Amino acid sequence: MTTWTDRLTWHELPLPVRQRVEAAVGSHVVDAVSQPGGFTGGTADRVRFADGARAFVKAIPEHRNPGAHRMHRREAAVMRTLPVAVPAAPFIAAFDLAVVPADGGRPAALYTGDAATEDAVLERWTGLILGDIQGRHPVALDATRVLDALAEMSAITPPAGLPSASDELAPDSFGWEHLVRDRALSTVPREHAPWVGDNLERLRATSLRMPAAVAGTALVHLDCRADNILIDTSGAARLVDWPWAGVGAPWVDALTYLVDLQRTEPSSDPLELLRHPVFAAASVDDVDALLSALGGMWFDRARTPPPAGLTHLREFQRVEAIAALELLRQRWA
Repeated sequence: MTTWTDRLTWHELPLPVRQRVEAAVGSHVVDAVSQPGGFTGGTADRVRFADGARAFVKAIPEHRNPGAHRMHRREAAVMRTLPVAVPAAPFIAAFDLAVVPADGGRPAALYTGDAATEDAVLERWTGLILGDIQGRHPVALDATRVLDALAEMSAITPPAGLPSASDELAPDSFGWEHLVRDRALSTVPREHAPWVGDNLERLRATSLRMPAAVAGTALVHLDCRADNILIDTSGAARLVDWPWAGVGAPWVDALTYLVDLQRTEPSSDPLELLRHPVFAAASVDDVDALLSALGGMWFDRARTPPPAGLTHLREFQRVEAIAALELLRQRWA
């Protein structure tokens, strides 16, 4: 699995953060293995405790990545409410801590509001502790079992309060509009530029239909790609990283997974997989609308400077855009 950012490790966490994790589980951590992939730059560790318990810990300070700090909080709120039938990691605990940074070789301290630390520059940490899923990321041969799991998930009643996928994704329908407005179509790789030029008006119009296409009432993950999926020891597909969860059309996650499959597994056949029952409610126009919007959105974002600490993010977005465009080219051929 590609590593898109430099991660913190368990041993780089301030002592109060590590102690909070141990207090939540009720045992001392004896081993921690950092996991690759993702974009936050925070820790993502599978940890083992002295009593034999295991957990997955993710934590990040606000100053390292403010967006990821907010997403950890958002994910914690989602994980607290997900029905147990959802193929996700069990929720154990979440935390927010204000920590006085290590100074002069002294260990970091938990801020308690006393006068001595009132004026200190605090590090604000947030994190989640989840059940550890023993498994691996999917490969092309796992595609059907992933789609099966997504089809089963669509029958689960979402928890109250999740945002609408249509509302969340609506701004992403204007990617092609932005590229044209800013005369930035050079972002599209040279080998794809002629086809984009010939189909530009169709791409723009198709993308604008996306918010209506993805509307629905099913639970959706909204970040469904291979590095957010694990095949557990029973062979079942489980989804991780839930900050974007919402309600929408039951096929949305399945299509974004196929786009990622196109990127990561060139030998796969995503178009054949569109025959899977999870896509039963998706019209041809619906699928095209999301594919076109994803391509335009990723190309639009790929032309901007990357956020601090995420130097590989724009390259990831570029290759995801190419994958979405390639699927659309095959469908429109």
